[in-house]
Amino acid sequence: MFVLGFVIAASIGAFIRWGFVVGGFSHPLASFVVNILGSFAIGFLFIYLEKSSPQLKTWVCVALLGSLTTYSSFSLDIVRLVDQGAFKIASFYFLSTNILCVGGCYAGWLIAKKMVTIQ
Repeated sequence: MFVLGFVIAASIGAFIRWGFVVGGFSHPLASFVVNILGSFAIGFLFIYLEKSSPQLKTWVCVALLGSLTTYSSFSLDIVRLVDQGAFKIASFYFLSTNILCVGGCYAGWLIAKKMVTIQ
C-alpha cells in the first residue's frame, strides 16, 4: 500500500509540473514558478503535517513535491540547517549546490554540443 500511494503521489506531482509547461508557461518560467511554489509547499507541509502519519508526510513531501520539483527538497534542507543554527553549513550547501549544479549543467551542455557538432 505504501508503494502504491508513493507512486500515485509522484505521478500527481509530475502531472502538475507537466501542466505548468503545457499550460502556457515557457522555460525557464515554468521551472521558476514550480520551484518557488514547490519550495513554499514543502516548507509549509513539512511543518503542517508534523503530527500526521509518517507515510502521508513521505507521500506528500518526497513523492508529490519531489516529482514536482527537486528544488523543494533542497530548499527544505537549507531551511532545516538554518533552523538548527548551522549557518555555515547552510551557506556552503546553498552556494556550492547552485554553483556546481549550474556549472555541471553548463559543462554537460558544452560537451554535448561538441559531440553533436563532431558527428
